[in-house]
Amino acid sequence: MKEWAMEELIKDIESGEAEKAVEKALDLSGPEQEGLIDRAGRLGSPNGGTFLTLLYPKIDDKGLRKLIKKAIFHLKTLGIPVEEPRSPGESVLRRAETIREGRALLSNYDPGQTRAIIAAAETKKREFLFAHAITHFSNGLEELRTFPVSGNELEELIREFTSKMRRPMVLAPVSPPYAGFLLEEASAGSGRHVDDARGMSRLLAASKERVRKPADVYLLEDRGGTGAASVEAALGSDVLEPFSLEWQGLDEDRAKLKEVTNPAIVLPPHILQERTEAFLKGLLEKEALASRLHAFKRMLEDTAYLFHSLGEMANYEALLDLLKNNEGVLKAFVYFLQKALQKTEGKEREPGVIIDPRSLVRR
Repeated sequence: MKEWAMEELIKDIESGEAEKAVEKALDLSGPEQEGLIDRAGRLGSPNGGTFLTLLYPKIDDKGLRKLIKKAIFHLKTLGIPVEEPRSPGESVLRRAETIREGRALLSNYDPGQTRAIIAAAETKKREFLFAHAITHFSNGLEELRTFPVSGNELEELIREFTSKMRRPMVLAPVSPPYAGFLLEEASAGSGRHVDDARGMSRLLAASKERVRKPADVYLLEDRGGTGAASVEAALGSDVLEPFSLEWQGLDEDRAKLKEVTNPAIVLPPHILQERTEAFLKGLLEKEALASRLHAFKRMLEDTAYLFHSLGEMANYEALLDLLKNNEGVLKAFVYFLQKALQKTEGKEREPGVIIDPRSLVRR
C-alpha cells in the first residue's frame, strides 16, 4: 500500500468518516491492516476509537482483533471515551452507537391482567428500533417484537395505538428508560426474551429523562394538583377498574365466603363484617396470595406514574400516600382481594358486607 493511500485513510478517520475508512481497510492485506490499527490507536482521538470499534466485528483474524482491543484499551487509559465493539452475529438491538431520541408508552392492565409496553429508540437520524411488548401481572413478559421503522412510521404507529384506546383502557407516555426497566423486569419474571429485552433496555437507557426506576416515580414534579383524592376514589378509578386479582382456588374461596356471610339465619351487619375480616385475614396467609404482594406494589407504582402522565394528580398523590408503607399497600391489596371475591355472575353482594380495608391492618 502506498504511503499516500495510508495517509488518505488516516485523514478519513480523523475527519470522522469512520465507516468509509472501514470499507477501505477491509481491502488491505493483513500487515497493512495491522499498521492501520496501530496508527488509529496512536491518534489519541475519539474518531480513532470509533473507527476501531466499527472495524472489530468485520475482522475475522483473531490476532488483529486482539490488536484492536489493545488499541482501544490504550485510548481508554488516555481518558478518551470509546464504545466497546460488538461481536459478529450480535443482536440488532446492540447496533446503535448513538441514541438521539426515545419514545415510550405504557397501558394499564386489562381484565386479563395484561398490559402493553410500546417503546422506540433512535439508532440514527430519524431511524428507530421499535418494540411492542405484552406483559402479564404475575407471569411477566409474554411477547416482545422489535423491528426498525422510520420517524414517520413511528409517528403513524403511535397514532394507531393511541387511537384504539378507549376508557377505561389508557395508553400514556412514560420515560423511555423506565419502559426499558419494565421490559427487563418482566423478562426476568418470565425468563423469556431475556437478551432482546436487555438490549432494548440499554438502548432506551441512553435517553436523558430522569425517571428510570420505580423510586423515581415518588419524586415526580407537582403539576398543580389540588391535594390527594380519597383512597376509595383512587382505587375505584376507571384506570384501575379493569384490574383484578386472580389466584388458584379463587372460585372455592368465593364459595366459602358466601357460606360465611350468607348463613341460614340473619346476622347483624357488624357480625357479618367480623366474619368477613376473619376470612380475609386467613386468605392473606395463603402462599398463592402472599407471593403476589410485590407485583401488586409494583402495579400501584406504575399506575401512579400513569396517573401523573394523564394529569390526574389527585389520584397520583393518593397512590403515593398508600405506597409510603407496607400497611398502605396491604390496605389496597385487601380492596382488590374483596373485589375479586365479590365478582359474581348473579346479583351483586349487598354493600353492607364490604368492609373498610384499614380495619384489617390495625388489628
